[in-house]
Amino acid sequence: MKTSIWLILLLHGSGFAVALQQGGRTIPEFADFPVRASLEGAAAAPRLESRQDEWPKADPKFRKAVTLAVGHGVDFGGAFTLVGTSCGTDCVFIAVVDLRTGEVHTKMPFFSLLRDWDPKTGRATWAGLEFRPDSRLLIAEGRFDATSGVGGSRPERRYYEWTGDRFRLLTSIALRGWGSW
Repeated sequence: MKTSIWLILLLHGSGFAVALQQGGRTIPEFADFPVRASLEGAAAAPRLESRQDEWPKADPKFRKAVTLAVGHGVDFGGAFTLVGTSCGTDCVFIAVVDLRTGEVHTKMPFFSLLRDWDPKTGRATWAGLEFRPDSRLLIAEGRFDATSGVGGSRPERRYYEWTGDRFRLLTSIALRGWGSW
């Protein structure tokens, strides 16, 4: 059965809004998930208490990434910052910091996300992460929990809603790309 994707461009203010539909289901948009609360005042210091061997909070590289991200302020969901730390070439591990309380959420719906490097174009094959300060929607595109190189997990675009303490998968779309999936 062939699945088609319909792309509808709608004029929205001075720009364009894109509505996607696949197999009769509507693809989530950032505007569909407005923030519930915003940060007022200064950001709280990140709470990185951990056992000595607890990863990732005990990892100096992760701790530094969290501290730097908190310093840049809100970039996701109105009162949060999304932290990405490298887990190899074009691979990212994410965490979410609540800037109101300093709580660092590390239990994510995927351990790592590979964007893959396309040797033909010299660019990443997949978009990686898309998120906005005024929305609770996270779009993640790539190979989830895979090892580097061709093969492993199949590439997907996943749409998640941030509930305040975890991500809830809304939908996913299988992607095609280099590597003969």
